[in-house]
Formats: sequence, structure tokens, C-alpha cells
Amino acid sequence: IFWMGIFKMSNKAMRRTLTPSEHTLNLFRIPLTIMVVFIHIQGYRNIGIKADGSIYSIIIELFSIIIPAIAVPGFFLLSGFLFFHNGRFNLNIYFSKISRRLRSLMQPYILWNTFVIIPIVLATLFPFLKNISLFNQEFTTKTILSAFWNYNETSWPIVVQLWYLRDLMMTCLISPIIYVLIKYTKGFCLFFILSIWFGLGDDIKYLQDIPYNFTSFALFSLGACFSLLSKDLVHLSNKLKLISFSYPAFVLLDMLHITIIDGIIHRLGILTGICLVLNLCSSLANYYKVSPSFDCRNACFFIVCNSNNELF
Repeated sequence: IFWMGIFKMSNKAMRRTLTPSEHTLNLFRIPLTIMVVFIHIQGYRNIGIKADGSIYSIIIELFSIIIPAIAVPGFFLLSGFLFFHNGRFNLNIYFSKISRRLRSLMQPYILWNTFVIIPIVLATLFPFLKNISLFNQEFTTKTILSAFWNYNETSWPIVVQLWYLRDLMMTCLISPIIYVLIKYTKGFCLFFILSIWFGLGDDIKYLQDIPYNFTSFALFSLGACFSLLSKDLVHLSNKLKLISFSYPAFVLLDMLHITIIDGIIHRLGILTGICLVLNLCSSLANYYKVSPSFDCRNACFFIVCNSNNELF
């Protein structure tokens, strides 16, 4: 029912106001959202089955770890591309964008984390609730404050899946640095940024004590580079269509866990996977006239927030 409700065929009202690339990017959000849901249903973790090489654990690894790994990087790429979409940037534009994102990012971020903190507070008032594991938390001012940023030094907020919003807000705040790096080096700095990401991923020594993922910065910068250098993200992915067909090979290599280059293979798979999904969405939007429903598109955030069953 959810899948059928997502799409509207030949939505003429939307097609009069959006370009083909915008239709593709709107549609692009849907598979990424579904992948986020798959990330949070790793069965062997929740029901006690170990990743022991069985058919079950292989399927879980494939559909809850390896393939959905393109979801969050894909969202950061899209966010960076849209943040600098018009190619212009100055202090007025910066503060205007930050103001809008305080409403669209900060408010729901605080709301959802507060929603989960409330049971912890209730447990201090009603001791019998501590028999329930979720409520069995120590209530201190430090606990409450850390829940919005780095809950009990786990590197995640208390609503784990909202780390994406936390990192996105941080990246938006430092967007002037990204703008200067890309604009005044003509994008060459991106080779340095992506080289660090390919080589180290999020295992950067100086960032280990900071609840922030370097993947966020790297993929947001990549999307920003396309906008600032006037490159159409969808058109570029269509040019790389043949390369994107190599994605299944990277998935297979990723499952083999080749120790020395495992991380590099995984991140190459992420980029080729994003390109492949963009091409599929482009075909659906432009050849088969598939458009995401406006309501369902806006519901992507709500779906992501509810995708982790541990929340309940």
C-alpha cells in the first residue's frame, strides 16, 4: 500500500512547474528513504541471529548493510547540490538559508529527540517504569543535554537515525568554507577531500572525539561542487551510465571483504550506486512519466524517523 501510494503517474500539475532534472531529484528521495528503512531492520541484531555466513545473514548483509549504504551519502549529495542550487552565495543568502533550515531541520530535530527523552524523565517520577529497558536510564542534566548531540558518548543523538540531521545542520553552518574551497580552487580541492574520504572514510584521527562524520562533509561538498560549477547532477549521472552498471560488481566485492581495500571498494560502490539510482529515477521520471506524490515526498522525513523500531 505504501509503495502504491508513493507514485502518481503523469502528474501534469507538477510537470508544468518542475524541470526533468527536478522531477528526477524528487523521485530520487523515495528509494533512498526506503533504503534507510532497510538499514534499520537488521534482523540478526534484533532477534539474536549472528552474522555466521548463513543464507539469512548474507541476505541481511546485502539488503540492510551494503546496498542501503548509498542512502545517507545520497541524501548528503542531494543536500549539498540543492543548498547551492542557484550558484550564487553571499552573506545575505547564507543567513536566509540558515534561517530556513532552522525551521526545516532544527525544529523537528529537537521535537523528535524530546519525544524520546520524555519517557526517561517519567521514569524518575514513576519508579515502576524502570522495569522497562527503554525507561531504565539515569536522569541527569548531562544525560538530557547529551541526548541532543552525543548521547552517553555514543556519537549519536538519542534518536539514532537523526544523526543525519545533526551532521547536516553542522555542514550547513560551515557551508561558507565549502563555498570558498570550491569556488576559488575551481573544484580541485574536491580531489583532496574525496581522497581523504576514500582512504579513511570516517576514521579520521582528529575527528574521532567529535560527533560528526566526514562522509557528511565529503558528499555535501561533492553535491555543492556540481552546483557551484554549473553541472547538472542528473545529466552528469546519465553520462556516467555505463560506469554505473559496474555497481553489482562492487556489491559482490564488498561482500567478499577484501581486507586491505575493503573500505575503498565500499565507497566506490556508494558512488556508483548513487549514479545508478539517479539513472533509474531519470528513466522513470522522463520516459515512464512517474512522479512522486507531493504528500508522500514530504512524508520521507516522518518515515525515516519511524524507521528504527528501537524507538518504540
